[in-house]
Amino acid sequence: MGVKVTPLGGAREEGGGPRCYLLELDHHRILLDAGVCPITMDTSHIDGLLASGTLSAVLLSHYDFAHLGGLPVIHKHFHGCGNMPVILGTTPIMHLGRQALL
Repeated sequence: MGVKVTPLGGAREEGGGPRCYLLELDHHRILLDAGVCPITMDTSHIDGLLASGTLSAVLLSHYDFAHLGGLPVIHKHFHGCGNMPVILGTTPIMHLGRQALL
């Protein structure tokens, strides 16, 4: 049982790149943060991930766009198909994240 970590954003960019990492454990795919760059709003890293399969969960570590700005893309992709990933975060992250996405 190993964990594979794939940086989808944030690991290669300096400064304000999106934070987004795919964690693969057994048959589970967990997204650690779903960020987008607040300047470009580019979601290509998330679009590519969604085209390649399902997600078990999204784990949020912060409430700003660099960490959760891609959640609307994920919601739109899974809405109505019955396999929406669980979205996890602390109460403040979830509350402030909702405010940030309004």
